[in-house]
Amino acid sequence: MRQFIWQVILSASRQGSGSTRAAAELALFKSIRKITEYGIDKKGALMIAGPGEKLIARGFSVYFTTGVINKAIPFLLLPLLTRYLSPHEYGMVAIYQALLAFFTPVVGMSANSHIVRNFYGEARERLAEVIFHVLIAISIMAIVVLAIVAVCMPLFGGMFDIPGRWLLVMPLVAFMQTVNKCNLTVYRCEHRSGMYGALEILRTLVNVVVSVGLVVGLGAGWEGRAAGIVTAAILFGGLGFVLMMRSGQIHCTFSLSQLRNIYRISIPMIFYGLGGVIIAVMDRIFIDRMLGKEAVGIYSVGYAFGALTLIITNAFNSSWAPWMQEQLSDVTEKKKHLIVRFTYAYKFAVLLLAIVVTVASHILLPFMTAEAYHGGVQVVLWVALGYSIRGIYSMYFGYVIHVGKTRVFAWVMFLAGAINALANYLLIPVNGIEGAAQATIIAWVFSYLAVWWYASRIYPMPWTRLRRS
Repeated sequence: MRQFIWQVILSASRQGSGSTRAAAELALFKSIRKITEYGIDKKGALMIAGPGEKLIARGFSVYFTTGVINKAIPFLLLPLLTRYLSPHEYGMVAIYQALLAFFTPVVGMSANSHIVRNFYGEARERLAEVIFHVLIAISIMAIVVLAIVAVCMPLFGGMFDIPGRWLLVMPLVAFMQTVNKCNLTVYRCEHRSGMYGALEILRTLVNVVVSVGLVVGLGAGWEGRAAGIVTAAILFGGLGFVLMMRSGQIHCTFSLSQLRNIYRISIPMIFYGLGGVIIAVMDRIFIDRMLGKEAVGIYSVGYAFGALTLIITNAFNSSWAPWMQEQLSDVTEKKKHLIVRFTYAYKFAVLLLAIVVTVASHILLPFMTAEAYHGGVQVVLWVALGYSIRGIYSMYFGYVIHVGKTRVFAWVMFLAGAINALANYLLIPVNGIEGAAQATIIAWVFSYLAVWWYASRIYPMPWTRLRRS
């Protein structure tokens, strides 16, 4: 420590007799700022951990806490819902959520990625114009999708036993979810993790309170649970729009060329989003058609336990994505090595996490759910591993977003969805609901390998030249 302070004093004194006192003080200030930004270890050496790493740690802690609470609230409802809803009714909820998941990438087109991509490289007013055109783009898509649903409603309703009124509301729910996600993305990029966490927890509470009131209090069955999902989406989509307007994040200046540019980048992202959705929910649709809704209900409970891995992966990615874009916007060789070290450490951590989640689930699932759902424990390991690999794959997505080459990447994810559908078709008749979970991990392994290969080609990183610093 004393040696570093002497270096600070010498750097100021070296300004020479001809330098002004202000110049010497500036040199002193810059040297001291290195201490405040990077820190000093116990031996007095300058630490390599910069403010970005501290920002990730601080953001991760908030996102992790938010993720735990968000997952814990509905997760702790499992003992209640599995007693008031039969496996068939729980399967109806799962099918409704699966269908809704298909609408979200079509209406939303991963539009929030425009905010992340432009946040650090554009002026505030320019960013507000981008957000305005994003909202226009998803509004048009919502109207188009609503028209298609109205025409095709007899087919969809009869196929999955979902009443028409619940199908018609899906495009609106998908639109509101995307608006809310845009607002949350702004908070992430501004590193306002506290506001992000508060809104997410409130949304989950509204979802749960409405669901419990209708399912338990009024005996509304699966439709009561669906009503909770719809109510929370609409309320917080509207709230997100109001918050963005009040904070000046929306500037209503229309440009046809900018709207075209958003569609040019976002339409390929529909295929990316659909690929992810197919991997996430196609298993339930195949199980429904091959084994019935009761099997869907049992599978969904086991899936919920395996998906606890998402608490960690989503929390980390919520903090990682904006930080990574910030580093890539002004990248240096040192920053590249820092990103690579984070990536390797994260891979090991999430694979270990999958094992922990599996062991804990074998203890908790029989304790927390009715006996009719205990068979779901067989899918936990596959689901946990699948989502761990999904978390690893997400680490590479930032390179694609940064260079703007989303078109090829979208097809990679669409192919992964097709592989998942084929694997479901082949494995479910052989291994039952466990085969559906195995199809999920096959698809995510393909996605990871394809994205790793593609990202390495378009944005080289020192994956094999890791240095100590």
